[in-house]
Amino acid sequence: HTGVRNVEVRGEVLYVNGKPVKLKGVNYHEHHPRTGRYLDAETLEYDLKMMKRANINFIRTSHYPHIPLFYELCDKYGFYVMNDANNESHDFGIGNKVLGDDPQWTKAHVDRAVSMVKRDRNHPSIIIWSLGNEAAGGANAVAMREAVLSIDSTRPVFYDSDRSVSDIYDDSYLHPLRMVEVADMVKDKPFMMREYAHAMGNSLGNLDEYWELIESREDIAGAAIWQWNDHGIARKIDHSPLKYAYNSQALSTSSFDKPLSNIALGEDEYWAYGGSFGDQPNNGYTCINGLFRADRVPNPHFYQVARTYQNIEFTLVGNNKIKLRNKHFFTSLDEFDYSYEWMEGGVIINKGKASLADDILTIETTVAERKELILTIYAHIKQEQPWAEKGFVVAWEQFVVSPGEKNTLSTDAGKPSISLTGNEIRIEAAGSDYVFDAKTGALISWKSNGKEILSGALEPYFWKPANVNQLQNNYNNRLGAWRDAAKQRILKEYRTYQDEGIQSIEFKYDLPVGALYILTYSIDGTGRLKINAHYSPYKTDIPLMPKFGFRAQLSPSYDTFAWYGRGPHENYPDRKSGYMIGRYKLPIDSIMVDYAKPQDNANRCDVRSLSITGKDIPLIKIQGIDLFNFRAWTYLEEDLEKADYPFQLPDRDYINLNIDSEIHGVGGNDGWGARTMDQYTVDGNKERSFEFIIEAI
Repeated sequence: HTGVRNVEVRGEVLYVNGKPVKLKGVNYHEHHPRTGRYLDAETLEYDLKMMKRANINFIRTSHYPHIPLFYELCDKYGFYVMNDANNESHDFGIGNKVLGDDPQWTKAHVDRAVSMVKRDRNHPSIIIWSLGNEAAGGANAVAMREAVLSIDSTRPVFYDSDRSVSDIYDDSYLHPLRMVEVADMVKDKPFMMREYAHAMGNSLGNLDEYWELIESREDIAGAAIWQWNDHGIARKIDHSPLKYAYNSQALSTSSFDKPLSNIALGEDEYWAYGGSFGDQPNNGYTCINGLFRADRVPNPHFYQVARTYQNIEFTLVGNNKIKLRNKHFFTSLDEFDYSYEWMEGGVIINKGKASLADDILTIETTVAERKELILTIYAHIKQEQPWAEKGFVVAWEQFVVSPGEKNTLSTDAGKPSISLTGNEIRIEAAGSDYVFDAKTGALISWKSNGKEILSGALEPYFWKPANVNQLQNNYNNRLGAWRDAAKQRILKEYRTYQDEGIQSIEFKYDLPVGALYILTYSIDGTGRLKINAHYSPYKTDIPLMPKFGFRAQLSPSYDTFAWYGRGPHENYPDRKSGYMIGRYKLPIDSIMVDYAKPQDNANRCDVRSLSITGKDIPLIKIQGIDLFNFRAWTYLEEDLEKADYPFQLPDRDYINLNIDSEIHGVGGNDGWGARTMDQYTVDGNKERSFEFIIEAI
């Protein structure tokens, strides 16, 4: 494969073929869960196809030159490549010049750089030579640079460990605002982050915030996510030997986006990581930090990358006009087809092709009477590409054009009946039977036409288990006051009252964190129950709240979830723009996410309504007054916190359901202390309310 390539650094800007570029990157190790560092051709090509589908245009060969086929395929598919020399002395300390200034090590340093350049210099995909990773600066780094430029002076030289020999100024894992501060300090070179967005476990929050800033300035060349895939190793649960038979037919990549079958995890296997083999010392699950699982099944955050990295921006400028911003460097907008969908209440009511004139799309308009109206715009490739079929969506956007009416209770459907027996308050209406504990305010029984729905109480709950990045930032201690805050609530008083045919019970509590909590249940004559939670802090030093909402255990007969909100994949407040608003339906096993190291998972954001069904049991319908989140598991929060591997999670005899108005974001700037951005946390010192309606049908 041939290509024309001219790479220049002009002042603070990186140019390729005369145009300033943005490197939307990822770090890529050679790793296979069954063959280790040997990466077969089929898996390699599959990886590159999926990178293209995620709008990734830049690959860093962390942290060594890759096999020759890699560069041939990068030339074929069209990637920018930073080629890392096999030079790392991380454990000596990056600032330590024991190796970097020792003349005994000069030949070893230079040889690794020279052999890389001589082997790979004819590949047009390579735009940057890297002298290594997290090694040492000094005289040997200078010698490496001089040797590289004596062979090839057509490409910039990069080095993270000694900026004096690098044509590009690098830093890594910076908070988005700190990234801008550092870029402002650099006056004579482009700035980039060779590594950022630590994709360990349930992660990759605030990716949009990074790229809003990167794309607003020419001097920030880009950034590369750490990293492409988890480095788990397949292992039998019973520790018996693995059998691996190479099967090129099974590895065929003739289909574009199906996981490779012969590396898939078996039911009797798990992903091993540091310590799984009794090895000491180890780095634990630190190697489980990719956009894909080890068997090349996408982790949920992969879809956020595809969205954030997309190269067309859409802005609604009128009832039927959308303005486009082209972020491609060498591709025009007319090389794509465009389409639209109008969705009313989550149901597509109109769709068609959009016409392009200059940078403006024109579509047909429509009107919604009472339900929410959403417009979705798509950009498709016109012809089949080596990495995707004709019509593949490379960019999209959604606009909520008009909101729907808020859900309310009925005031003209008869009056519910209420009775008090001991410590139980019972309210009945239209076949629905609710029983509340007068001591705790929990909903302890919910029947529809005599069939019990609950296996455990529906009641306030504030705890969210940490994800693995959060385990490194003292999350459990910082937010720990909330772990048992609901359980330790103290009932001050309760009262019952009726208004316009709606029966209500109001419970007032003191929470141990120092806040007033008011829980109000209201039932109308149709049997629908509205739940209202109001939180008001007494103090100003209350810790961040993991979530604001409820938890319930449902009958194990429930197995299917259908919702109108973001999906279908897991998403969180700081990682949700990559997941379309729509109507989705999944079994409980597909709601949960089996991360190699169990952690918080399964959230869906911006939910308008949720229906839960099962065999021979009433349908549950949950409607938000405002948008809400839900998570559902077949295990408990404490099970997640105890388990090292998914096979250790018990299958409880119920469905554990969380319904929340707000939930702490996933964060992920790094995996050794960075916290979730403030705007994606739940402030314990602010007043807040949450309302939703439940019913059984």
